[in-house]
Amino acid sequence: MSEYDTLLTPEQVAETLHIRPQDVHALVRDGQLACVQIRSKRRLFLREHVDQFIESHVRHVPRKIVDNRRPSQLPSPKKGPTKSERGGDAETGRSVRAQIRKEMREECR
Repeated sequence: MSEYDTLLTPEQVAETLHIRPQDVHALVRDGQLACVQIRSKRRLFLREHVDQFIESHVRHVPRKIVDNRRPSQLPSPKKGPTKSERGGDAETGRSVRAQIRKEMREECR
């Protein structure tokens, strides 16, 4: 049995991939699936190329880790930056903004 005995039609490939025959032709045009071009409107596919296409599109999804602890056992989330992480208190921030506004008004005059 030669490797060419496993030539598939676009309809057979579509059935294998669970897509429409038009989508098979689109994959060929996009260069994602190899084919044997018989005539301008006739394509056949080697089973090996279809298998390679399938293997190249297999995605392994990482296993999700589930924390089964009760909510009371879970660490509480951090609520935001502290005053020292913000760079001072709100009063200082307001006075700096006010100073910048004042300077901008003077430049516009």
